[in-house]
Amino acid sequence: MEITQNAKDRIGMYAAIVKQLTPMVEDVYGVAILHEIGKDLRCDRIMESRNAVFSGDNENQPATQKQIDYLKSLDVDIPKETTKKQASQLIDEAIEVSK
Repeated sequence: MEITQNAKDRIGMYAAIVKQLTPMVEDVYGVAILHEIGKDLRCDRIMESRNAVFSGDNENQPATQKQIDYLKSLDVDIPKETTKKQASQLIDEAIEVSK
């Protein structure tokens, strides 16, 4: 598996942070930072996967019933003829607002 440029940039950024923090903190904090790198990489993969799903024909397909039901449970107004991609974006936005 090839590492994306974004991931390489983050690794470089975190490595620089660890280098600066090492003289000031215990090793446990360095481990915590490396844990964050792992989470960031997983998030990147998830977003890449989502973007792949919504490319091409999927972008114009109607939202699934499951998406519509979930949007209703979040009290989101659902425009007519909402696509899968639009529904996904509405869900993400509603979850962000509720945090």
